Amino acid sequence: MRSTSTCSSTETDAFVFRDELAAWCERGLDYIGAPWFEGMVAAKDNAAVHGVGNGGFSLRKVSAMLRGRLSKRLWLRLLLSEARHQPLQALRRAVTDLPRMLFGGDPTIHYTRGEDSFWGLVVNRHLPWFKVASFDEARQFSFETLPRRLYKLNGERLPFGCHAWTRYDLDFFRPHVEACGYRLEGLVPRSTFHTLEKVD
Repeated sequence: MRSTSTCSSTETDAFVFRDELAAWCERGLDYIGAPWFEGMVAAKDNAAVHGVGNGGFSLRKVSAMLRGRLSKRLWLRLLLSEARHQPLQALRRAVTDLPRMLFGGDPTIHYTRGEDSFWGLVVNRHLPWFKVASFDEARQFSFETLPRRLYKLNGERLPFGCHAWTRYDLDFFRPHVEACGYRLEGLVPRSTFHTLEKVD
């Protein structure tokens, strides 16, 4: 799944319901994945929306990813955020990275959580030009947690695809996947240890 300007991230527990790849690539977004809810795997039916960008089934604009990765502004903003919580560690990073960057080196981005939360929840907070899909766009693109709620919000229409469908609500996804011609007898839900921490 690739075009000249957009790449996909698709794990083996993703499923596509319709051929809409070209249309999604033309949306002008830099990053899109399923909506996230507070609590993630333990999200309650009325959980608040936490953000957008699950990486297991997503589209990313290559040029925007490269621009963001090499952004000195992003490096500085993340360093300042780290300085509020871990000032000594931030100072060490600045001492190491700043001289190298002054002599033409690329910034080193330090982020210890998942790359999907980095691109979906962090980058657009610090780089206003980076376009992450809205919740409404994301729910039309993909489901992950709380698929029944998203299905209702979508007017009982499935999204383009989904991620971790055997993990979060196999009973919801089973008839829709089987309607696409697949037999799922004996398939049991997978367990998960995913959590979504608060990010700066």
